[in-house]
Amino acid sequence: MNYGPSEASYNLLSDKFKSMKRGGVDCSTVICPQCFYQFDMGQVMASRKTPLGFNMPVLFYLQLLGLAMGYNLEEVQYTMHRIKDKNFEDKIRGRL
Repeated sequence: MNYGPSEASYNLLSDKFKSMKRGGVDCSTVICPQCFYQFDMGQVMASRKTPLGFNMPVLFYLQLLGLAMGYNLEEVQYTMHRIKDKNFEDKIRGRL
């Protein structure tokens, strides 16, 4: 099958998220801005083309570190992300 660059990247993104979902992860963590864009906004864009069915939050490493140090989701600017997940938010807030 011959895919264009967009379809190939959506398929690769889908494969990565399927693996993460099988592994039972709550979120993905990245260190570079381009990776963040690919995983956060990429989920939104890819779901328009293919039915991914993922809603996996993506955090910068420093956001995850801040949460581990006791900062809340608002303080680490999680509210600015495109992809959010209620179950993840509840775990971080200690509701589960």
